[in-house]
Amino acid sequence: IIVDTAHLAHYAQKVANFLGVPYDVMTVGIEVWGSLPRWIMEPLMCADSVFTLGCFTRDQLVAKGVPLKCIRVLPCHVDVESFFFDRNDTYRIIREHKLEGKKVILTICRLAGQDGYKGYDRVIQSLSQVLKEVPNAVYMIVGEGSDKPRIQRLVRKLELTDHVIFAGRVPDDAALRAYYSACDLFVMPSQTVISKEICKGEGFGIVYIEANACGKPVIAGNAGGEPGAVIDSVSGLLVDPMNVKEITGAIMRLLKDE
Repeated sequence: IIVDTAHLAHYAQKVANFLGVPYDVMTVGIEVWGSLPRWIMEPLMCADSVFTLGCFTRDQLVAKGVPLKCIRVLPCHVDVESFFFDRNDTYRIIREHKLEGKKVILTICRLAGQDGYKGYDRVIQSLSQVLKEVPNAVYMIVGEGSDKPRIQRLVRKLELTDHVIFAGRVPDDAALRAYYSACDLFVMPSQTVISKEICKGEGFGIVYIEANACGKPVIAGNAGGEPGAVIDSVSGLLVDPMNVKEITGAIMRLLKDE
């Protein structure tokens, strides 16, 4: 029996015990980072296998008492038949958003209020300094959500309206590939927070390897699951996600280094 979330593990345990078969539990990240009630912990500790997306979540589970020998790290993957650099897609997006001659910084994520940890506001805060050295830079955000009005107010306050593009929601992988292909740099410096009250952060961050599959370097946060998706100074740069100066330096370094 396989369940795709720790919150269903107790059902799997009951049915598996009744049938006399093993059961496996899939975990993503934040749902197992914080303190867990006994009804979740017990079936996790008794599972035949507990799958995680990366070593960070694995270590969180081990610290809670899940046997290391039962944990299997199964990182996310990208179907390279779907995500790759496509010249036609690139030109279409460049024409649609008037990106000719621009250095394009891209973030793809939900703009929901609870997802503010993804760092798009700090990328916007870095943009004024970036423009001093890369005056043709633009920041494109793909996604929708309740946090969008706050971000639009921040853009107006910093007088960056001509340098920030809100592209909205895209319908499918082909459209996502077009945006990855049209950018010069993918940036999503997510913050990682673990407390009794709330957990937030990337369990892995598949957007980073989607961007890499399209031949683009990335900037990610240096904690949580992100270091499992980004090899620092090889496929991208890891930064302190709360340090706007560090984010700024990483953006300028990559935009100026072909």
